[in-house]
Order: sequence, then C-alpha cells, then structure tokens
Amino acid sequence: MPSHRFRSVCRASTMIALAASLAGAQPAPQSAAQPAADSPPQLRPAAAPEPTEADPALPTSFLSSPAPIPFGAQGARQAVFGTGVGFDSKSSTDLTGFAQLTWFIVDDVELGGEVGAWYFDQEGENAAGASLAALIRWHFVNQGRLSLFVDGGLGLLAATDEVPDEGTELNFMPRAGVGATYRPWDNDLRLITGVRWHHISNARSSGADDNPSRDGAMLYVGLVVPF
Repeated sequence: MPSHRFRSVCRASTMIALAASLAGAQPAPQSAAQPAADSPPQLRPAAAPEPTEADPALPTSFLSSPAPIPFGAQGARQAVFGTGVGFDSKSSTDLTGFAQLTWFIVDDVELGGEVGAWYFDQEGENAAGASLAALIRWHFVNQGRLSLFVDGGLGLLAATDEVPDEGTELNFMPRAGVGATYRPWDNDLRLITGVRWHHISNARSSGADDNPSRDGAMLYVGLVVPF
C-alpha cells in the first residue's frame, strides 16, 4: 500500500476514535423523577410529638394540687369573722365585732389571735373600744361536720371612756366558755357559736379602790373560713 494512503487511513481511524470518546463523555439525560444533584433538598414538616403518659417516677405533688387539710387536723388554718353581745347584772350591754386567725398546733387544738371592736352601753358615759386577745380552743368532739369545744383566752381593751363607769380606759379581758362549729354546706365553710364568761377589769393596776369590774355572759356567732 502506498505510504500516503496508509497515512490517510491512520488519520481517519484516529478521528473516529476521538469522536467516539467525546460522545461517551456527554452526561446522560436526567429523568423527571430524579432531581438534579445541586437542587436543594425537599423539606418535610416535622411530625407533632405524640402524647406521653406521666412519668411514674415524679412525685404526685408535681402532677396535682395537694388535698385540703381536714378541719381539726394539725396544720389546718382558718379565719373567723363574728359578732357578739354581752350582758351583766347592772343592765350594761356590750356589743362587739371580731376577727380571728387560728391554726391547729396538734389535732383538735388550735391557737390564735383576735382583734375586736366594741361599743359599751353602760351606766354613766357610753364608750367605744378596741381589743387584742390571744386564745386557745380544744375541740373535744370532732365528727367532721360537727364539733364541740371549750376555749379560753386573755385580751387587752382600750376604750374612749371608763369601762365600767368610774373605772379605767385600759382593761384586761379574760375569757372562758363552750361552743360548737357546724358545716351545713358541701364546701369547707363552717358556722361557729358559743357562750362565754365576759369579764372586764384593770386587775387593780390603778389600785384596789379604782377597779370596778364587769362580769357577765357573752353570746356570739360567726363564720369559719379555712385557708
């Protein structure tokens, strides 16, 4: 074969091989179902968390409010709002409105304090006054809805005039009595009522000749509000 024909065949073979290699390097067409490699990934909405049961290891105080303390149980606290009227043998009438805060230091025994406002309709000049008192009350019968108690205490009275008449404006008020509480409703509110020894004197702080005393009975009623 002449040399120029051989060179033409070699050149043609080289061009065919080069064309074939270029055709194989072309990227394959992408299908519609397959996204391009550089396209951003599709975001899926986060699934809502499924409800879980309470962890049994947690104490019940974290899961529900504590139950109220029963009436008369140690630690129970309450407020008492009431009114009363006292009488003595000298035709004097003592009217009062009072508020108490008490708490049970042990079962069925409560300690507390009282503030009171007074009006004294008495021989001589009538008077108004205010008092502070400490008290103790023992519910010797406590059936939940009904309780019976004895109580006592000591108070200090300041009045706008002499109480009793021809006495002093500053007096002591010891007390002792019996009473009952009753819960007539389905809630924890209770009624309280009682009768007690009602005494007013200055305990001879101004001398034996300047200590007229008042002794009588006092009836009272009120509303007990636990908190």
